[in-house]
Amino acid sequence: MGICVSLIPVRVKFRREDRAMNGERDLQGMFCKLISAVETMKRFDKDSLAGLFPEMDQEELDVFLRQYVFSKGIVPRISINYGRLGLLDTRIVVDFSKQVAPKAHLLLEELSRVGYLISWQKPLGLRTYVTRHAIPMGFAKEYGEMFDSFLDLGYVSEYELLSFEGYSQRFSLHPYVFDYMKGDWKATFVPAVESERRLAGTQSGEVAKFDRLDLEILGMLKRSAATDEQVMAESLGVSVAELEEHLVDHVVKRGLVLSLYLDFMNAELFAGRTTILSVLARVGDSDPDVLARGALAIPYLAFMQRGAKAVDLLFEFPVERTFSLSDEVGGLLSRSGVDSASFFLSRWRSLNMLTDEKHWSELISKFKDGRWTFDAQAALRSIEARLAE
Repeated sequence: MGICVSLIPVRVKFRREDRAMNGERDLQGMFCKLISAVETMKRFDKDSLAGLFPEMDQEELDVFLRQYVFSKGIVPRISINYGRLGLLDTRIVVDFSKQVAPKAHLLLEELSRVGYLISWQKPLGLRTYVTRHAIPMGFAKEYGEMFDSFLDLGYVSEYELLSFEGYSQRFSLHPYVFDYMKGDWKATFVPAVESERRLAGTQSGEVAKFDRLDLEILGMLKRSAATDEQVMAESLGVSVAELEEHLVDHVVKRGLVLSLYLDFMNAELFAGRTTILSVLARVGDSDPDVLARGALAIPYLAFMQRGAKAVDLLFEFPVERTFSLSDEVGGLLSRSGVDSASFFLSRWRSLNMLTDEKHWSELISKFKDGRWTFDAQAALRSIEARLAE
C-alpha cells in the first residue's frame, strides 16, 4: 500500500487495561501494515501478522485486531477468481426503454435469480444501469442472445457487452484518504502517492476442479474471511476436517481465491458522503498494463478488472472530491492512450453488492450435478412474467 506518512498523524493513548499496549502508537501506520499483509494473502491468517509488528507481542496484536479492527466492523473479504470457476466476468451497460425503466429493478432482481447477474449500479441519469455478470463460458453466446431478445421485446433501447478474461480485484480503502478509526473519509491527504499496491496476478484460463461445498465456502469467505472454521463447519453441516480439506486443498491451492481486502461490514457508516466513479476504458491496441499501473497509484481505487482490450475501474471517494478525481482519472486515460472511455457517476447506495448472501446463494443454485446450467428461454419467460406483475 506504500509507506504511510500522514499529514495529520493519528496517535492514540491506549487504555491502562491494555497491558503492554500502554504506549502511543501510530494507528495509521499499523493499518497500512495490516492492509499490505492482508492484500497478499489467499487465506486470512492472524498468526502470520505477528512478524509485521516486532514492537508488539501476540497479546498486543490480538488487542489491536479486536479493539480497532473487528470491533469496528472491519472484516477481511476475498476477491473471487471467477475464471477458475469457469465464469466469464462481463459488464453489460444497459439503457432501458422508457416503458420498462420504472420496473428495471424487477428485471434485474429476476435476472439475478435466473441468470448470472451478480451486481449492478444505477449511475446518475435517466435509464442507464451498469451491470456485472459472471457468465459460464459455455453459455456466453446464449446470454448475449437473451439481451438481443430484450431489444426485440422493447425492454432495452440499447446495450453494450464487454467481457473480461483477466482478473478482477477489490482493494482496501487506502489509509492515506480514509480514517479507519473514525470510519470516515479524511479531509486532507497526500496528493502524490508512490503506491506499492500490486495486482494479485494474472487469471489462469484453466478451469479448476471444484464442487458445491467449495462454492459455499467461497460465499462465507466473501462475507468474512475471518470466520472461525468451527463456525463455518457447523453452518455448512460438515466436520472441521472436511471443511479444512476443501478450504486448503480446493479453495486456496486451486486458486479460487485471488486475494483479500479489508472492508466494512456496515458501510452505511460513511455511505452518505461516498460517491462512486466507474470507468469502462477501451484500450484498443494500447497496453492495458499502462492504465492499470497508473490507476493503482490513485488512493481512491476500490476495484479493478483488467482485460486484454478493456479495463474496468471503480473509485470510491467523498463527494467533495468528484471534480478533482474526475480530472485526475481523465488525465490518466489520456496518458495511457486508450481509444475511448465511459464515465458513470453514482451514489454509493446505488451499488448492489455480491457480498449480499442472497445473491451468492442465487448464483450457486445454478451449479447442478457438477456443472453450471442456464436455459435462456426459461430465463426470458421468467423475466417476462415478472415484468407483467
